[in-house]
Amino acid sequence: MMNIRYLLLLLGLLACVGRSYASTVPMDLIIGIGDFTTSTYTVRAGGDQYGEPSLPNDTVANGWSRRLQDGLTINNFICNLTEAPGYQYIALRNITSGEGSLSLATSVAVDDSDSYRPHSGDTVTFVVDRVRMRDWNDSYFTSLSINIFAVGFPLVSKQIEYSESDCSKSVSMKVPQGAGQIVVFFQFYTNGNLGPHVPAVFLSGAHLYLTRASKTACEMEEIPAIKNRNIATQLISWQENEKKLRPTSANYDEISVPAWSYCYYAALRKINPNVRLYLYQGGTTIADTPRNSRWSICPMRFSDASKSHPDWLYSAAPGAPNKNGYIYAAPFEDRFYAHITATTYQELWVATVLEKVRHLGLDGVWIDDCGSLTVDHNGIRRDPYEVQQFLHYVIPKLKSAGLTVVINLAEANLNGNLSWNGNPPLAYFDPSWKPNSQFTESGGYSANTPDNTPDVLFREYSFILNGFRANSSYWLACLNDSNIVAQWNSALPANQRKRIHYSISQKDSAEHPAYGNDGWARFVLASYLLCQNEYTAFGIDVVGKDGASYASQPNIDYSITKRLGDPDGAHQSYNGDQYLRYRRYKATSDGGVGGIVVVNGNANSQKKFVVDMDVVDESGNPISSGTEITLKAMTGRILLRRAGSVDVTITVPTENVFPGQILDVTVEYTNSSGSEARNVVVRANVPDETNYVNGSAEASDGHYDRATNSVYWTIASLQAAGSGVKKFKVKVK
Repeated sequence: MMNIRYLLLLLGLLACVGRSYASTVPMDLIIGIGDFTTSTYTVRAGGDQYGEPSLPNDTVANGWSRRLQDGLTINNFICNLTEAPGYQYIALRNITSGEGSLSLATSVAVDDSDSYRPHSGDTVTFVVDRVRMRDWNDSYFTSLSINIFAVGFPLVSKQIEYSESDCSKSVSMKVPQGAGQIVVFFQFYTNGNLGPHVPAVFLSGAHLYLTRASKTACEMEEIPAIKNRNIATQLISWQENEKKLRPTSANYDEISVPAWSYCYYAALRKINPNVRLYLYQGGTTIADTPRNSRWSICPMRFSDASKSHPDWLYSAAPGAPNKNGYIYAAPFEDRFYAHITATTYQELWVATVLEKVRHLGLDGVWIDDCGSLTVDHNGIRRDPYEVQQFLHYVIPKLKSAGLTVVINLAEANLNGNLSWNGNPPLAYFDPSWKPNSQFTESGGYSANTPDNTPDVLFREYSFILNGFRANSSYWLACLNDSNIVAQWNSALPANQRKRIHYSISQKDSAEHPAYGNDGWARFVLASYLLCQNEYTAFGIDVVGKDGASYASQPNIDYSITKRLGDPDGAHQSYNGDQYLRYRRYKATSDGGVGGIVVVNGNANSQKKFVVDMDVVDESGNPISSGTEITLKAMTGRILLRRAGSVDVTITVPTENVFPGQILDVTVEYTNSSGSEARNVVVRANVPDETNYVNGSAEASDGHYDRATNSVYWTIASLQAAGSGVKKFKVKVK
């Protein structure tokens, strides 16, 4: 029964500015951007929103835009990061009269529904840790200010006094109701004849701290983020506007990124120093993009290729999807098929990719659209030998540059069968594959080696075929692929071993729900837990019911894998049914309690499974040893070993509550048993007439369960009579 009472919580005071950079630090809304260490492209006011190439004396740190006063030119200023490494250097020069002004700005969005953004009524504090000046002279007026404003609202500004040694300064502002964006900027200003003088400023360590309206202390976070999972994870084609920066970087080990997301690379690595970032690149298509060529996922834009290299493109054919006289890769009207064996195409592809990766400082290349075209393509034919020839040309050159190469081949399995579109996966991936009677040397094939095969096989659709085509044989083949990769690696030195990335991107729909006990997301995660080994990684992308990815990434909670522990042997069939399989997990020293993973891979029939230990399911429901559970077709369960019992009291404010108000819900728990309780699930329903505030339970390692509209925490260990308090936020409807 829920007790309703109002709790007054005393909040400790914590200074925002001047705090040492420890593991728990104030949340920095411009994390990484304010380090002033890296520049790839300079964003100039009125120019390409993704940045123009950095130039000598015009180099601005990633994430900042540069605005110069009208009438001034490159001869009147200097911006670079090399004058003093770790500082942004800006200077004005060659101004003989009148005013001169140079500003550096960055911004963050205001979003009341996002726990990682400022909300109306919050206080934001713009801080610069280190700033110093040089060559300021009484013969002209010079000033430097730090400024903050909400677009459409008044500016708050603070001058920084002249100092030849590092000093710090901050300025704060309350976020006004109705604000959509917060802009912070430095403004460097002169008035008069500079003569031979070059007044300059050195900037380092800019931050934007956040204090919620109801608090007196800054929001805090762990940097680097604590790895709260026990599996290797990956995510493809990350973009900050679709999947939030902090949960993404904290919850994935390997991320493919488009080049235009460059300003966030430093932040991703700061939150997760071990993350590996791969350039997302098309292999066999040419994109029609309005962006300039450096942002294309191909060697050049379609508009350029159709003029300078029409021989690369497939000319229009009757019945084929045509546009502008060429065949495109339906349903993607902006991607056109390319003749990938053309020497000029291969050479430019490699040169372009190497230049991008070098300029952006990435770890490898994630290559998409890399398959044959032999089935149902209306006059288009690209044989598998052409794909192999392309891979054999580009992969060694990428590897010789020290890059990891990931190839996407959609639904391909490694059991020797052809994939759905006629691709022979072993001819692309098996490091010891040789031409055979079906794929002959005279037919254009050549032998594989560890050096001309990719480091990672990416399977875009794992365990479930694209479009929810249930197939038990495919499911079982996916499980076995990890063993095949392990067998390859047993004959390879450590620096040449291969890996496999299991992935799934499907829609959350009424017909095929992603969430809940029988949701497909739990099914594929449990399937991965059956077969994972040291050469595997996993990722889920849930596409929302409106067709877009859910913005509150990660949308799958991987922390249960940490609580589950480590594999204890291989997966095995249950009662002789090869499509009903389970795997045991054992306890670990870092809080894993052990348990059982069981999956019914039968496409059309439900199955029974008897648990042989006391467990708790993912929803916190206890299941006693000897209980028979039912698994519907294509469903899975992750069952954690349990012990002990806990009493829970939920407290919700009820007085002076009004629509739109954000409320704190307090959840108190006590171990009422006489012994230690392990793997305790503390669960609280979201109160009626309220909506859960995204990220609020996650701030205390909790999780929101969409299917049950509840939040829960798993407490690894709670001593007899031990107790604790958790909180989450709701918004009154």
